[in-house]
This record gives sequence, structure tokens and C-alpha cells, in this order.
Amino acid sequence: MRPQKDVVVHGLSLNNVWPSQVSTKRHSSLQHLIQDMMRIGNIDSVLEAVNFFHGKVGQPFIGDYVHNIIRQPGNPRNARHAVVPDIHATNYPTGRQVVNASGATRSADAIFEVKTYNFCPTRYDHNNQNINPANRRAREIVSQYNCKVRKLDIMFAAAVVGDGNNNVIGPFQNALTLFHGKTIIPLCFGAFGEVNEDLDKVIQCLAREAASSDEGLTISPLINTDRKGGAYRIMLQQFRRAIAVTAANGHSQHILQRLHYVRGTEQEARDACRSHHSDNRWRPYQRGGYSWFNSHVSEGYAMFEQFRNGYYYHMP
Repeated sequence: MRPQKDVVVHGLSLNNVWPSQVSTKRHSSLQHLIQDMMRIGNIDSVLEAVNFFHGKVGQPFIGDYVHNIIRQPGNPRNARHAVVPDIHATNYPTGRQVVNASGATRSADAIFEVKTYNFCPTRYDHNNQNINPANRRAREIVSQYNCKVRKLDIMFAAAVVGDGNNNVIGPFQNALTLFHGKTIIPLCFGAFGEVNEDLDKVIQCLAREAASSDEGLTISPLINTDRKGGAYRIMLQQFRRAIAVTAANGHSQHILQRLHYVRGTEQEARDACRSHHSDNRWRPYQRGGYSWFNSHVSEGYAMFEQFRNGYYYHMP
């Protein structure tokens, strides 16, 4: 479905305001959902593994990189120059063994980056409609991740790569090629549950592994009649359904939490958005009242809006 060009409600797009906690919650839900699917298929994974370069980058480069991260306070993911994938799988299946036709499965390290995007003209209204928005976002992620790794070589392996303009592959770039696919695997979730090609392949792989696990042995098409076929088809449908529902519900909550920005004109909407920003919020609890925006309740909201409208628009 192609959206209209002006996805605007009363002069202000509900997506073009400051990010909310709902976006972070949606990202976290999808991130844990993929990890749960890996767990069913007996795939070991770690969320936001800061040390995923260990064993792949030698000294002194990895030592300088780790020292740079640990000496900065707060979450290591937010440290300057830190490159942290959302999911790191240590035994991700990459195919079947061909030697001696044993049927055993090969595995390798794989890193994944979870990204979500909203229903907005930036993502859905594009000149080339033949390209899926999820696939276009996935290409951006891969390009951005490669740039981040090249910056690591310039920062911590300047003795090898210099200023980065001599086409020399540094230790961090080389380490990235040691993972499955030789780069990050982007997992893009759209507003309506659509996914990119790489994510669709990952879902099929996880469903195949889940079907061959102990969980898959308990699935019988005689009991589960939602989908014809064996355990793999049933698992694949359940995985796809779970991802689509989680992504769509998360986007719906994202929109619902922005309804209080809807105004009659564009200027009023922008003023409301600016007033409710975290750096410019009216906090009635500091005056003995209740903070309406903390729990999303209406207490104190009407009085604040009356005051704000009178201040901005000289209303009685």
C-alpha cells in the first residue's frame, strides 16, 4: 500500500516529533523476539555484545579500543566510537556439510542490527517504488556499519591504515569479514510488519532450526491446523505472524502517544511539540501538582493547556 504524500495531521506529522519511549520499547521487543526464536533453535546469542571483536582483532588495537570504551561512564553502547551490534549469535547455521555427506550443519559467528521505521514520506514515498522500503533501509544500515568500522581502523589502527585513504584494510575491517555474510546482517521492521530480504532469510533459517529442535518434535499438523505441512511450515507461519503483530502494534502505540500533539494549525502543533519537549516541559509536581506526562493521564493537562494557549495566542 502506497501512502499519501502528505502524511500530516493538522499541520504536523505524528512521526516528525521527538522520539518517544515507545520507539525504544518496540525496538527492544523485536530484539528480544528474535533472540527467543534463536533460543528455540538452540542458537546461542547475546544482546548488545560489546566484546564481539575479541579473538578477531589482535593487540594492541583491541586493547586500545576496549580501554576507550571502559573509561567512559554510562552504557558502553553509548560510548564514543563504540560499535555494538544488537544481537551476536555464536553458532548461527550457515548451511549443510558437504564432506562425506554427513548432513551436519555448519555454523559461524553472525552479528545482527535491528532497525524499525515509521509510516512517513521519508521511508514510504520514494521515487523508485520498485525498491522495498525495508530493503532500502537495510542497504543504509550496511553502509553505515562499514563506515563505523573504517573509523575504528583510523582511530585505533592508524599505524596500519594511516588516514584511511590508501585503500589498506585494517584489523577491524578484516574482523568484520570473519562474520557470516562478511558484514552486519540488517533486520528491518516496517510500520505494517514488512521486512527486508535478509530478515526473511533469517526467519526461514530460525524456523528450520526450531522445527528440528525438541520444540519442533512436539508440533503435529494433526493438532495445529492453522497451516498445512510439517513442523517447519507451522513454525515459519508462527514466526512471521509474531514479527508482523509485534511490529504493527509497536507502531500503533507510537502513533497513539502522539495524539496530544494534534492541533488545528501547523503553528499550534509545533508550539505544542516544543512545549512538551523534555527540555521545556511544564512540571506541575514541582508546584505540588501531578505530572500528567509521566503516566499519560489527564490530570493537570487541561489547566496547563489553558495557560499555554493564553500565553502563545493571547486567549482569555
